[in-house]
Amino acid sequence: MTTETINVLNSEQRRFLDTQTQRAREVAQRAAEDALRALAVSEPSRPAYISEQQNKLRLALRDKARQLGDDTSRAGVPLTNLVHDVAYEQWHRLLFARFLEVNGLLRHPEYRDIPLSLEDCGDLASDLGEPDAWAVAARFASEILPGVFRLTDPAVQVGFAAEHRNTL
Repeated sequence: MTTETINVLNSEQRRFLDTQTQRAREVAQRAAEDALRALAVSEPSRPAYISEQQNKLRLALRDKARQLGDDTSRAGVPLTNLVHDVAYEQWHRLLFARFLEVNGLLRHPEYRDIPLSLEDCGDLASDLGEPDAWAVAARFASEILPGVFRLTDPAVQVGFAAEHRNTL
């Protein structure tokens, strides 16, 4: 029989963790609001500056907002439930990608034998059409565990601006 030592966070460490978690949640909320505003999700009609692909995502997000109980019938109405959902999905995807990377478990979906670092993900970003290492890491985390982060979920498909991803 072996005895394992379990490390417990002291009160200062718990307070620090709580503060950082709350900050990350606020950043994720702002990032989700900004991304949804850029896609004009709260607008009933498609703005001229939105591409066809962006409009498909916008319409899927409007459907999801309705499913979550948000009012999409009037322009400019806050989509609070959708903002929370997008923030949750995106933040947890980044958090889980970081967990996988730190523990040597982040893998390329096609080459599962070699663990990847964030630096490796950064090298792959341009080839995969992703903006940065974090986007690649989050994508791979989603592809590795599709039951946890569904790639077909429009909330997962929303892209946060680089400044928000870096802050998170």
